[in-house]
Amino acid sequence: MRSPRNVKEVQRLADRIASLARFLPCMAERSRPIISLLKKARKFQWTEECESSFQDFKKRLAAPPLLAKPNPLLEMIVYISASDKAISTALVQEQTEQIPVYFISRVLQEAETRYQHLEKTVLALVHTARRLRHYFQGHKVVVRTDSPIVKVLWKPELAGRMVSWSVELSQFDIRFEPRGPIKAQSMADFINEFTPEALPEPHVWTLHVDGSSNLQGSGAGIILEGPGKVVIEQSLRFDFKTSNNQAEYEALLAGLRLASDLGIAEEVHVEHTPRELNVRADQLARLASSKKTSHLRSMIQQELQRPSITQEECLHVQQDATDWMTSIIQYLLEGTLPTDPLEAKKVRTRVARYVMIAGELYKRSVSAPLLKCLTPEQAHYVLREIHEGVCGTHSGSRTLAAKVIRAGYYWPTLTADCAKFVQHCRQCQQHGPLTHQPPEELHSITTPWPFSIWGMDILGPFPSGKGQAKFLVVAVDHFTKWIEAEALTTITANNVQKFFWKNIVTRFGIPYALITDEAANKVILRELKRRLGEAKGSWPDHLPDILWAYRCTPQSSTKETHFRLTYGTDAMIPVEVGEPSLRRTQFDEDANGQPLNIELDLIDEARDRALINMEACRTRLARKLRTKLKPREFQAGDLV
Repeated sequence: MRSPRNVKEVQRLADRIASLARFLPCMAERSRPIISLLKKARKFQWTEECESSFQDFKKRLAAPPLLAKPNPLLEMIVYISASDKAISTALVQEQTEQIPVYFISRVLQEAETRYQHLEKTVLALVHTARRLRHYFQGHKVVVRTDSPIVKVLWKPELAGRMVSWSVELSQFDIRFEPRGPIKAQSMADFINEFTPEALPEPHVWTLHVDGSSNLQGSGAGIILEGPGKVVIEQSLRFDFKTSNNQAEYEALLAGLRLASDLGIAEEVHVEHTPRELNVRADQLARLASSKKTSHLRSMIQQELQRPSITQEECLHVQQDATDWMTSIIQYLLEGTLPTDPLEAKKVRTRVARYVMIAGELYKRSVSAPLLKCLTPEQAHYVLREIHEGVCGTHSGSRTLAAKVIRAGYYWPTLTADCAKFVQHCRQCQQHGPLTHQPPEELHSITTPWPFSIWGMDILGPFPSGKGQAKFLVVAVDHFTKWIEAEALTTITANNVQKFFWKNIVTRFGIPYALITDEAANKVILRELKRRLGEAKGSWPDHLPDILWAYRCTPQSSTKETHFRLTYGTDAMIPVEVGEPSLRRTQFDEDANGQPLNIELDLIDEARDRALINMEACRTRLARKLRTKLKPREFQAGDLV
């Protein structure tokens, strides 16, 4: 094959190179001098660089690497190389040795050549995933690279193209590993093609930070430079007011956090850099403090909601602090008493139960021979260790206090401190059992007369029943406990208004008040579950039977049935027809009208008795609930 002599022959050679690129590594970089001859702005001139590239191409064609058929059971390993003008990737699989499967290379566009080295590496991976999508979907992919792209891609503060690349790569099963040793000669040639001859020693990362604060806001700029031309830029905007000095310190702390996230902060040396030598970080800081973060394009963007140090730290000077043991120890060792006569008498009374042993104060106990007395600091350590230490079980306050006593410790406020410690334990509050003790007294609703206060609620959706009914609207009178219910297909304002007008207003008059979220619907739900069994769709057919049964059942609160409190007499239930009762056998339809009228005249007396029984029941219930009452009041920020 002779060297091309015109543009036509260069075009034919470029077509051949493109068709053979998948079999030869890094062809985009090696053929760049030849491909550049195809640009229209340049005249054809076959240079020594083009001839060298052409001879190298022929030499590689004479001994190309042997590609293998991919095994679907093995992982697909990806090696990435990026230069100033091109990006290349190699796909291999490991069996006894590394076998190449596919090579991909591409010349960078003009704008892409200005990408940072880290962005070029990610671009190479994205380009490979687009070209070989079927390989990425059918295999577990392992990317072996020494660039920290995994810690940058998964950061939530990315912006611009890095965000779209991160989202695009998230659909594949990709794992990142260090490059490690190269086992195949073809892979060694591929890696060595773009590896710098000498890496900077020692392995040092340089962090440039700068802070800025003005009337428009405050922010910080961070630049992290590492070996292999790796550059990570971060723009940080503060959501709180800062001074210039505070912005500088926040910038340094944010930079150290970024280095720690990347796993490169083993040893840190801090040096001051003049502003004229820290121009880029200063520009990022000014840009973050004067613009919204959405105006920044491709660097990592982040907003700091609060300062890194939320409270002032003061140096505490250790002094001989007095505590509950001071007066007792002084009396036992020196015989001195407080100047207050009452306190002196109290000390003389208490000191008989204490003894000093080897410089430590002990209390004589009933459950154990001696209990060691602790200061507040020692008590806090003991509580923390017993409650959440190696042998801690996050027990309750009473159990915690008992374990402290059994361990041989004592202080006067032991029980109260245990209760307070458990209340402030976040794990106990999050995963503890629910408290069923009522937090406040019972608040009952007083009903002055029948059908004056109604409660309404909506149940469902249920399985589709007769007429495609899925919902149930329920209304309950608070005095007689009379229930009205109707099955509805949909819950709309018009349907609820029709139900209320037909079942409440036209039959019992306009109520004084209407309350939502009724508890009586539990009775209907419980009875529906018992009656239906597996026939879930037949619930509308059973609804009238359930309502009739509920209306004819005496209630413990009123000692009467709902039917009697509503109509003045008890209804005849079906069993009295199947097995005739006394009033059924002696029933006279002609003579029944007059007794019914008399019962209606006397219904007010029956309702008054029911009201008295109801209030007595409420009083008993309130008294019983008061015995279990544990008042609790919560403020904003409390754990509940």
